[in-house]
Amino acid sequence: MIYNAFTDMFILLRSKIIVDSHNIISAYTIDPEFYENAIKSGCIIENKVDEVENVRNEIIRANENDDFFHLTINPTLNCNFKCWYCYEHHKVNSKMTLETICSIAALISTSISRNNNYKKVLLSFFGGEPLMYFNETVKPLILKADEVCKRHDKDFEIHFTSNAFLLNDATIKFLSNYTCSFQITLDGHRDRHNAVRYNEAGGSYDTILTNIISLAQSGIRVLVRINCTKSNVDDLVNILQDFKRAINPDVANMLSFDIQRVWQDIDIDVNSEMESEINNKISDYIKLYRDNGYRVNSVLISNKVKNCCYGDKTHHATINYNGDVYQCTARDFNETNRMGRLCPDGTINWDKMTIDQRNSHKFSNPVCHSCRIAPICGGGCSQNSIERQHNGSCPFGYTEEKIDEIILTRFRYMHMA
Repeated sequence: MIYNAFTDMFILLRSKIIVDSHNIISAYTIDPEFYENAIKSGCIIENKVDEVENVRNEIIRANENDDFFHLTINPTLNCNFKCWYCYEHHKVNSKMTLETICSIAALISTSISRNNNYKKVLLSFFGGEPLMYFNETVKPLILKADEVCKRHDKDFEIHFTSNAFLLNDATIKFLSNYTCSFQITLDGHRDRHNAVRYNEAGGSYDTILTNIISLAQSGIRVLVRINCTKSNVDDLVNILQDFKRAINPDVANMLSFDIQRVWQDIDIDVNSEMESEINNKISDYIKLYRDNGYRVNSVLISNKVKNCCYGDKTHHATINYNGDVYQCTARDFNETNRMGRLCPDGTINWDKMTIDQRNSHKFSNPVCHSCRIAPICGGGCSQNSIERQHNGSCPFGYTEEKIDEIILTRFRYMHMA
């Protein structure tokens, strides 16, 4: 098997052809068809091609894509659950004010006026739990943003990252009037999930499952993110069965799944036998879900260069409930991590490095420049690049065997559905 990570193409060899840097060109006389396919797939390239520069340019292209303007909104940092792995410090009674809502609407209008390339505006509601204080914060912001987009003749989309426990019929009916989607998390099957996400009323699994089905039946797409740990990875079978029993086949296409590891549960040694066993199980379950007709994503198969994190994108900002501005949403929303402040006129006063300065750190580790999966890994996001000092080793601690595993997992995802 030969793989070019930049073109993301594979060549499989039935015959035993030795293809290394010394004699691959001689393969033309042995098998001309193989030679031509190797060129088409990018597995043979001209010496003058600067592969590192190509990866840098692909990162810049993805980061600077201005097809849409994207704001992540934290209407509150309060939450109705206290999951053990949550990195945020929840703030009781934190709630976005009308003044901040109006400033966000002004930011959208100002940004659209400055860049006519935007085809749409995307509001991603995060938190905290964004469905708390929905009628007081989220609903008026949606109405104002929609009015701005209609005035500028731009498409408008909404996304929620939510635990979905607080959804009700009125909220779903309101959101069904818009192009809307959800990411909703499950922490294993019923018993394990309820041990993580519980409140005074008890477990939440069945309520969340019911609300996911209600969203799908209302024409709202849902990405079900399943948080996997060492103890719950085999729950993926029972979760799949619950959805197959609960949802009508005619709306099943409104659901997709994202199977992810809880990073606090991952061994320090990412190359350990335990980690490989869990990743192999996840790969098998991905195939099981896909065999049952569902779209599935996973960190094991993502392309972090071409599909980079929104936190690395030039045309994105995260607005906290109090008007503080961030990029990354995977760190606590405190003063140390804050990058700026939203002004009443819809401008952002940057008090730390801008997104361009942040991204100058990305793909800056020299060891990444000679890595064979650099075009799909990129050395991680800009936040990781800022926080990790270059020490001459892989920032993720990958061995050559682990890189082989990543490549084979990608092959299985692309060609063994």
